[in-house]
Formats: sequence, structure tokens, C-alpha cells
Amino acid sequence: MSLPIKAIKVWIRNDTYTKMLLERADKFDYETGGILLGYRNTSEGMEHWVVTDAVGPGHSAKHGKFIFTPDYEYHVEEAERHFNDTLGKEYYLGDWHTHPNASPRTSWLDRVTILRNAKRANHTNNRSLMIIIGGQLTSNKTISYVGSERQTYIGLVAKPIALKLASKSANNDWLLFHNPEF
Repeated sequence: MSLPIKAIKVWIRNDTYTKMLLERADKFDYETGGILLGYRNTSEGMEHWVVTDAVGPGHSAKHGKFIFTPDYEYHVEEAERHFNDTLGKEYYLGDWHTHPNASPRTSWLDRVTILRNAKRANHTNNRSLMIIIGGQLTSNKTISYVGSERQTYIGLVAKPIALKLASKSANNDWLLFHNPEF
């Protein structure tokens, strides 16, 4: 029997985060995004999500002022390639996208997406990660969310746990997000 999750931390490679910010800047007037790759582990009630790579939107993606539709085929190919390249040690963790000039809080559609992803994420114990980068181009605000198919809001959409940027590692290789309640 596993211990209940008491704390959640999301680690993102700094170069991966930089890649996400460059994609955001390239399409700033419109939403953009992609998928998150890496691994998840739990130990003594602590859940760690380690994001080692992020994939951009893909050539067939559609970008709008308030919506982003990814190139799903491209994402499946990239997730499979990454899984094979890491000998199965790293895999799809969830999605990332932007909210240009807006809050990085989840919209109703974002919550539905987290719930949908969690329902089919057997490899992460039916939990899913979402990172949203919002704010102005020169002062971005980033929040990570972890959602579970069991955490529902009014029985309809995922009620994600918000994680705020906590710190950078001493050598600036990693960014750490965690739930401030813990």
C-alpha cells in the first residue's frame, strides 16, 4: 500500500523552460504549447515530476487568441521517440501552453484537458501535469498544475493542484515548483 501524497514538486530543466519561453515569444500574440516529457516518482509521500524536455506545437497546430490546438500526430511521434531514446525511462507527463497577456490560471477547458489526460495516464497512476505560462512577454508568470482523475470539481472537471515557482538550483540547471501549502 502506498502512502498518500503529502507534497508535490515539479522540476524543470532550465534549458527546457528556455525552449518553452522561446516558443512563447515566437507566437506571443497567440496561444501556443506542446507536451512535457520526463519521469515521475514517489517516495515517502513526496511526488516528484521531473521534466527533462518539452516539445513544441508541431507544424499542423492551430494557434488562436484564446485557444491552442496541438499537432497530435507530431506529439505522439515525439513522445514515442523520446521513450525509445531513453530506453523507456522517460515518457509523456502532460501538456504545456501559454496564456498571452493573461493569468496562468486554468480555464474550464484546461481543467477538462487535465482530467482527460489523467484518465488515460496509467503510467503516472492516472495523474497528469500541465504547465501554463502567462503574463506579459517581458514578465512571464508560470504555474504548474497536477491533476488526478479522482480530484474533480463539481464532478465535471479536474481540480488541479497549483504549484508556484519556488527556486532555481545552485547551478541554474533546474527550476523547482512546489505547492506552497506544504
